[in-house]
Amino acid sequence: MDELADRMLIVESRLNAQGDQIRNDQRVVEIETAERIAARLQRWGRMLGVWVGLPIAFVMIGLAFFVGKSFVDLADLAATSRRAIEGVLQKAHSEADDAKRNADHALHESAQLEEGIKQLQSSLSVSQAKLSQQSDQVQQLKQNIEAVRSEKNAASLIDIYPGLFGQHVVGTRTGYIDVSRKKPTDIYLTLAVGAQNMSTALTAPAVGNAITLLAREGITVFVGGVSMWATSGRSSQGVDSMAEDSCAMASLKPPCVLYFRPDLRERVLKLRLLIGSAQAISEDRFRYVQPENLSSTKRELLNRSGLDIVVILGTSQN
Repeated sequence: MDELADRMLIVESRLNAQGDQIRNDQRVVEIETAERIAARLQRWGRMLGVWVGLPIAFVMIGLAFFVGKSFVDLADLAATSRRAIEGVLQKAHSEADDAKRNADHALHESAQLEEGIKQLQSSLSVSQAKLSQQSDQVQQLKQNIEAVRSEKNAASLIDIYPGLFGQHVVGTRTGYIDVSRKKPTDIYLTLAVGAQNMSTALTAPAVGNAITLLAREGITVFVGGVSMWATSGRSSQGVDSMAEDSCAMASLKPPCVLYFRPDLRERVLKLRLLIGSAQAISEDRFRYVQPENLSSTKRELLNRSGLDIVVILGTSQN
């Protein structure tokens, strides 16, 4: 559109220049014609005299008038042409303006359409991202469901087979033992009563008194033995224990006193008097047992419980 407008301006300027040139040519022709007529009148006046010159002069004046009138008609024709051309130019300008307005409108609509397409593409990208996110969430949900199912199946297996898959815990008949609460200077001892014959003078008050004396010495006493279970939280199964049959670990029968740290020998021997208030036990039945020589479940029980000494009362040594 700009190129068309430029071309129309060039045509208009050329037409204006041509009109100016025509008017200048008219003035030049009129002047040259008048000069030529005057020159001819002078020559003819000299040749024909005054009586011939006057009629001829009138004729020439009429001719000049006629010629001048012809040039006036030519100027009118040029003016008419210019007006016609100006009309065409004005119409062309009007059509060019209309075309420019249409082009601007088309460009505006095209820009709006392009903006709409960009917004649609942006919305489509957002929708695709949300769809991808939702797909990932669905996939994650499926994985979570499968994980829950697997956990449920594993829990069922642990409930059925706690000894194979359950968690190992240690404790007594009255509760679990938390070994993390044991201090380095603490001594954990379990006391159990094995089978006894009629000749053994063993009474509950005497055993109770011995437990009190041991506790007074700063020893933590677990009565009835210490056991380790495999549990699922809903079911459990016994794994091992330090109880009435523990004297067999030292190839003894009850009564016996076993300890699992060699540095405790002097401390254990001093306990003879305290334990003797319930049942007298000879020194040869105080035995150190190396944990390395025990079964893996016994070693695990000792580690989980923190147990240091086992005291088994019962059958007479006679």
